[in-house]
Amino acid sequence: MVSTGTPPLTSASDEPRRSPIPHEPEAATVDREEVLDFLGDLLAHYTSYHNHKDAMAWAGVVLYSGLSFAFISAMKDRAGTHDPLQVPGAILLIWLLITCFTFCA
Repeated sequence: MVSTGTPPLTSASDEPRRSPIPHEPEAATVDREEVLDFLGDLLAHYTSYHNHKDAMAWAGVVLYSGLSFAFISAMKDRAGTHDPLQVPGAILLIWLLITCFTFCA
């Protein structure tokens, strides 16, 4: 046998390693119904959280689109045309306003 310089993990004279926390079998047993109830509550919580997050994301898309359309429509000059930089500028301006409101408020 070749020695690697590290002691073997177990030997015949070693006792099994013990956990620093004593094992309490009566406290460690969990009823199957308790686990299923816990998982059901967890699923219900995250389902409602996910639905709320999706609804708020779509509300943000609608709000952003509506504000962009209204702002760009209000920027027409007297001839009814747009400057080529007005549309991207308006979209960038609204995006910056929403970002500042989100992170600074």
